[in-house]
Amino acid sequence: MWSVVKAHGWMSYELSVREGVTNTLVILGKGQEGHLSFTLSVDGEVTRHQKAGDGILECEYLFTPAAGKDKVTVKIERNSEYMPYIYTLKIKFDSIST
Repeated sequence: MWSVVKAHGWMSYELSVREGVTNTLVILGKGQEGHLSFTLSVDGEVTRHQKAGDGILECEYLFTPAAGKDKVTVKIERNSEYMPYIYTLKIKFDSIST
């Protein structure tokens, strides 16, 4: 199954994290008609602006959650009229995925 950024131009997910260790956000997606441009943020902090020429995205973003945090909000906002299709959005830590 996949998600599409449509009506409001953004989507967000709340994902479990492990505090005090490096977490890895894994994203696999594709752009509409080969175009992909979006802004990614984790808990309101803009972390990455993606623009892939072939419209395919596979990336990992490493971060360490703030003390006391067991979840983060991951938000994806489209930057053009083309909609990103997100196939995988997950957090990895200690060889375990959520």
